[in-house]
Amino acid sequence: MHNLGEVCALSRTQTESFMKRILAALLFIAGCSSVSKVNYDASTNPHDAATTLEQDISQGYTNHYDVLAQNDFDESQDYLKKAKREMSKNEKTSDILESLGYSRAYLNRAKEKSEKLNEPARGILEARTAAIAANARNYPADRKALLAADDDMRAEVEDLAKGRTGPQRYKALQAAYLGIETHALQDSKLGEAKARIHGAIAAGAKKNTPNALNQAERDVVTAENLIGANRNDSATIDPAVNKANASSQMLVDTLAATKRPEGVINEDAAKDLVLKGRAANTPEVHLDKALESARKEFQSDEADVFRQGDKLLIRLKSVDFPVGRADLPSQSFELLAKVKNVAQELNPSQITVEGHTDSTGKAEKNKSLSEERAEAVANYLSSNGIEKQKITTVGYGYEKPIGSNKSKEGRAQNRRVDVILEM
Repeated sequence: MHNLGEVCALSRTQTESFMKRILAALLFIAGCSSVSKVNYDASTNPHDAATTLEQDISQGYTNHYDVLAQNDFDESQDYLKKAKREMSKNEKTSDILESLGYSRAYLNRAKEKSEKLNEPARGILEARTAAIAANARNYPADRKALLAADDDMRAEVEDLAKGRTGPQRYKALQAAYLGIETHALQDSKLGEAKARIHGAIAAGAKKNTPNALNQAERDVVTAENLIGANRNDSATIDPAVNKANASSQMLVDTLAATKRPEGVINEDAAKDLVLKGRAANTPEVHLDKALESARKEFQSDEADVFRQGDKLLIRLKSVDFPVGRADLPSQSFELLAKVKNVAQELNPSQITVEGHTDSTGKAEKNKSLSEERAEAVANYLSSNGIEKQKITTVGYGYEKPIGSNKSKEGRAQNRRVDVILEM
């Protein structure tokens, strides 16, 4: 908290920002007025109502309620937590439904306020969405910058709603999120390369493999600059990122090769050893090793792994989607975590997630459902460290059965998700 002397010492820009935060705090107090709770029917199942609310609150984060209507959004979550505590203590259903009614009412008001800002703040919100999609929350520096940008956004909400935000301020808010997106992309795409370089330096690369170190550092800087200038242009970025990853791996391998049982050998001789070893590891051998490694990750009732030419197919058996829905059941997360680990270890150039159904029901509905299920699996992978740009989804409905749709067992086989890794 600033005292009066500190406020007077602030620059004009800092003072304006400080005063906006004071105004936002006052608006918080004024905005905490109660709402009229939503009245649930006495026959409502509290657990079902709480589950629906939880899903809608999760969607609220996607729709930026946490910055556009933070107070109401927080109140909604607090009342939901209260309802859950009441359920855990087996309190009266009427009390639980009252808490849920207030949670729903505050969420409705958060939605109403946020929707009014969708158009005035469109460019800023699109930039924020891109920053979050770039996994900014996964990296400490990016997460800190995102929290700061969100605070600035919350302080601006009132002015945005009333059309008082000037073009320079608007651009500054948008630019903050775009900068976070860029930095997060650099972290996600080049984090491993930087870690290899850092580790190699600690292990003596400056002395033993200076040429490989210089090459790796140059390639990382080049890739960083390209991401900064062309963050949405995969065709331009990906070759540079691949080169940076390759040269950083060459640095690590060459440094390791310099250290022989008979003593340290020079960098050129070590590089020759690495290249000869790689030449012996043909694509065929690599694929066979990848297949063997992937199969070891899964139990027989979890997934089957096949080789299809230069691709590996992971056929998921135990995702167990709810009937007619595409919500990922929590019990499937352990299996999907294994798929993610395999994909990260093998580092495929492309991942295709295919959704399939049995022939029960209409073709159009099955195709739509299979697409939604494929997207659910893809979203899990991209939210847990797999580059979103690598993943494509497709839903085939019941076009590609692997068993007979005339039997229960065959239909169960046909209800599946296939994850295809292109090496």
